[in-house]
Amino acid sequence: MVNSVYSLEFDDDSGAVGFAKSEDVRRFRHAFLGTDTVSSEFDDLELTCEHDRMPHNSSDFKDFFVGGLLVVEGGKKKLEGVLGGLGQWIPMRLGNESVFYFHPTKALDIVDKDNSDLLYYDGYLTGVNKFAFRELDDDLPLIFKMSGFENYGLVVSCEFKKYVEESALTGLSFKKL
Repeated sequence: MVNSVYSLEFDDDSGAVGFAKSEDVRRFRHAFLGTDTVSSEFDDLELTCEHDRMPHNSSDFKDFFVGGLLVVEGGKKKLEGVLGGLGQWIPMRLGNESVFYFHPTKALDIVDKDNSDLLYYDGYLTGVNKFAFRELDDDLPLIFKMSGFENYGLVVSCEFKKYVEESALTGLSFKKL
């Protein structure tokens, strides 16, 4: 059976989470766009969300940064066993609540650039209309980034999708690529 891959979309109740301090944005983005392990300087980073929509009690996944997953403590407990070896967990704070950012450290070269609909300007990749993929097998990691396209977000396997759905984790939906 050939595996399918999915991008992630956050449900409305997952709420938009951001940085409490604007100076953390650039530093965080620079450190987490790739797949290198990140130092503990980001442990207990303070996050924030809109006060009139405090979503941190309504779903397991939070809409945060395209390069990883932000989850509440209960979500981490359900995921850490299946995501072991695929990335690192960074403890953070959202108000008075502990949340955890999963930073994937796996990247796979799965994009078929010749058959993808990629947008270029002056020789630089500026967008993607549609990805085409090389043949995928069932040995895909549950969660990873696409080599050369790390800033386009996470990709997950059908096994990850199935695990999240069976575990009744909330705040996340999947779009087949």
